[in-house]
Amino acid sequence: MTTRNLSLLLLWGCRLAIAGFLATMLIGAWVSYENPEVLVLARGDVPILGDLSLWAWLGSVLVAAAVMAVAIYVLLQAHQLFDIYRAGDLLSVAAATQISRIGRGTLLMAIASVLAHPVLTVLLTSANPVGQRAVSVALSSNDASLLLLAGLLTVIGRALREAAAVAAENKAFV
Repeated sequence: MTTRNLSLLLLWGCRLAIAGFLATMLIGAWVSYENPEVLVLARGDVPILGDLSLWAWLGSVLVAAAVMAVAIYVLLQAHQLFDIYRAGDLLSVAAATQISRIGRGTLLMAIASVLAHPVLTVLLTSANPVGQRAVSVALSSNDASLLLLAGLLTVIGRALREAAAVAAENKAFV
């Protein structure tokens, strides 16, 4: 499989993933109105005992949507990168810029994930009786992996930018 064909395949994969994330956001908002536990990012450590106010539910949906929006941003940047590669522009400043943007987005995704959990637990337990409200902080191996990936992509983006500059300089000599 050539780089162009693989890039085209991954470009379509990004499109499908973005559509899936958007559908998940809409379905999640709809389902969470009756079952707010789905907003706690698949962690079962938050007892939701009371009926949520509309504002607490809406705030929870917005926090969860913000995390998903960062993931969609990263997918959009990857989509643009694969489009650059599909066009055959492998060693370029444009590709380096996209890789750097994916790295920054991945860092933002890790931070958003860590910050969203305590905010969600406060909002979702706000209707619980006094003494049974909660704040839960969670760090997972996924968060650590995202931080490592963000650093790796940032370094690769910078290295590719330098390589593209050297390639352009060499091309000017020939």
